[in-house]
Amino acid sequence: MAIENPFFTVGYGGPEYFCDRVEETEKLQKYLKNGWNITLVSPRKMGKTGLIHHLFHTLKDNDRKHVCAYVDIYATSQLSEFVELFCKRVFAQMESPSASFLKRLTKFFKSCRPVITTDERTGQPAVTLDFVPSKSEQTLKEIFEYIGQTDGPFCVAIDEFQQIQNYPEKNVEALLRSYIQDVPNVRFIFAGSQCHMMEEMFLAPNRPFYQSTRMLDLGAIDRDDYYEFARAFFEKRRCDLAKEAFDRIYGMFDGHTWYVQSMLNQLYMDRPSCVDDKAIRNAINAILDDNAFSYQRLFSLLTSNQRLLIKAIAKEGCVAKPTAGDFLSRHGFKNGSCVSRATKPLLANEYLYSSENGLIVYDRFFGMWLAQQ
Repeated sequence: MAIENPFFTVGYGGPEYFCDRVEETEKLQKYLKNGWNITLVSPRKMGKTGLIHHLFHTLKDNDRKHVCAYVDIYATSQLSEFVELFCKRVFAQMESPSASFLKRLTKFFKSCRPVITTDERTGQPAVTLDFVPSKSEQTLKEIFEYIGQTDGPFCVAIDEFQQIQNYPEKNVEALLRSYIQDVPNVRFIFAGSQCHMMEEMFLAPNRPFYQSTRMLDLGAIDRDDYYEFARAFFEKRRCDLAKEAFDRIYGMFDGHTWYVQSMLNQLYMDRPSCVDDKAIRNAINAILDDNAFSYQRLFSLLTSNQRLLIKAIAKEGCVAKPTAGDFLSRHGFKNGSCVSRATKPLLANEYLYSSENGLIVYDRFFGMWLAQQ
């Protein structure tokens, strides 16, 4: 399919449509080549997944034998689901499913039966393992043993890695650490958006992954580099994207990649002759209108105190001290304890995010919608 809009909000379109991250890509390559596993941390929608896919593209471009597998475990809730997904994504990159490949796997695996199925996302043939959940640990061990015998460079990225802390099984961290130690030919990237959970997993001395990786905290794309990237595409469409207009969009979202990218995507779709304040307002309103139903649904799930708090934070933009007297009186809270009780579930369910400057609404567009109510 021809690419109509160069500002991707989902997926990776190739290096032509990927902005900057030159320093980060080079640093990741250097770590991998020198035998390090990597922990990649940033808030959700800052661009971790895009960077990983760009890195994989670069690695394969340099060495076509490089095997790169991306596994997003956000939707998994237990070890057996992790094993099933890990198997699908890793084997999909190793070799095209065939009778000979299946025969080799069948000879190797003892705890399960390899089968060829159809991938529900792509419709393509895929290898899965028919295993008993009670044997998940043994099956996972055999997967690691199998990939440990492969030749050539091999890299596996596990996204939303902090999810393993929510599994009912209590030994998953130690289990994975022990298996990973036995596959020196495979490099791992552990990516996560729950920064405090990821940092505790990899920086706390009493945790299995302590000091086992190089850490990279992914920040915003450089403002000037991002502007030049965007301006060039708008110029091809004979649309003037002034630096002041881009700076306004960038500052509106503190450079948070997905939100800036969504605005650029909408503006490119709207085709104004120039990007001015009116065009920016129209783009924001179009995005909020399209998402109004889902925002109403999210809001309806909250308690009255939670609604009051999230609306107050949305209107102020960022709140450093939500239990301070002036904030409480401005927004009609009885006392600080009711704010504290409302804050905890909002943070846990990612309605709010604790930034270095204070509490903000995690979804920036949702915050804009709330501020208008």
